[in-house]
Amino acid sequence: MKILPKLRIGKLQPKFPIMQGGMAIRVSTGKLAGAVAREGGIGLIAGSGMKLDKVRHEIRQARSIANGGIVGINPMVVDDCEAGGHLGADRLARDIFPEVKASVKIPVLLAGGVIDQHAIIAAFKFKIKKCLHQFCIVRALIEAREGHFDRGLVFAGEHVYRIKEILSVGEIFDRFFTGLENAG
Repeated sequence: MKILPKLRIGKLQPKFPIMQGGMAIRVSTGKLAGAVAREGGIGLIAGSGMKLDKVRHEIRQARSIANGGIVGINPMVVDDCEAGGHLGADRLARDIFPEVKASVKIPVLLAGGVIDQHAIIAAFKFKIKKCLHQFCIVRALIEAREGHFDRGLVFAGEHVYRIKEILSVGEIFDRFFTGLENAG
């Protein structure tokens, strides 16, 4: 059994079968999406809270960094408390993923909890948010991103305590995938 399956979206196939999460409120911007795409994954831009001109700018920026890699925008994602910012979930995404996938006729991705090779292997065993309410946390998330923590709101996935250093996308991919290409 080969651990790393091939991921194909239409005619596109990244080097690694991994898609960076589309983290909203200007976290998943062109810089991050371009870096992920350049290293062999699929980089995603989250357009939440951005005006159309800004989204276009982020797409151009991502493509300029990606060196021919794959860049996309906001797919359908199943995530949970292991993905940053999703508090109050009582079931893990990996437990509900099969139900969601069976109930829709569009590609569905699993997100959250991927922090090491063990999580990569577990994830591969599995063969867009819009604020419509009077109160929305968009402003608080933007404040936090801009460094105004006294007025902002910061979320992290439940495994954030395991992160001990800041690494480049290339270093993270090396840690995730080195040795898995031919494992089985």
